[in-house]
Amino acid sequence: MHYRQVIEFNLIILIKMKQKIYMKTFILLLFGMVFANDVSAQGLTKNGQSTSTSTNFIDKNGKIGSVPKLNKSGQIILIVGDSYQGGIVAYILQSGDPGYIAGETHGLIAAPSDQSSSAYWGCQGTTTRANGTAIGTGNQNTINIMASCSTSGIAARLCGNLELGGYSDWYLPSQDELYKLYLNKAAIGGFANADYWTSTEFSSANAFDQQFYNGTQPNFPKSYTMRVRAVRSF
Repeated sequence: MHYRQVIEFNLIILIKMKQKIYMKTFILLLFGMVFANDVSAQGLTKNGQSTSTSTNFIDKNGKIGSVPKLNKSGQIILIVGDSYQGGIVAYILQSGDPGYIAGETHGLIAAPSDQSSSAYWGCQGTTTRANGTAIGTGNQNTINIMASCSTSGIAARLCGNLELGGYSDWYLPSQDELYKLYLNKAAIGGFANADYWTSTEFSSANAFDQQFYNGTQPNFPKSYTMRVRAVRSF
């Protein structure tokens, strides 16, 4: 009888130990599933569930499906065409672009509409040193043009003096910056199939433009009139 009790007691202990092992295994498996989901998740849905899509996010203000969206690390998620900081997201910097910082979101914002349908580049015969072509150089080009040319209503001044959407740091885009707007013109919207001035100077007499009907960037006399679209950096 004593041995039977000992055997039954040991059996109960063994069963409980197995239950604990099963429970630990279940917890580990559950943790692994949650961790795997967390790795691939990019944000939260309105139900608090992880999601790897760009829809139904909770934004930084706690609103559903608003812009800007936040990923699981609290970083802003933007796509070209989003309304943001006074305009439309026109381009997001990629690895290799000037100013690109891994893990951060920066780029160009375009004004929602043109600032002019027929503006002069201005001051033909004057060298303004607005020779930047790359992304990130349009703002300094604009400053140089405005400092060298006092004519009112020129393309650079329309952008440099612009106050729109609570922002006053708009500028006339450089060659490379305006080309990005051309590539994304459908998502940005509001462009005409026409010539737009860049802020990049070719010579004292000519400056580069962006042709939105074929993508080329020839240079023309600064006395020509062309359309103007301001941008800002974020």
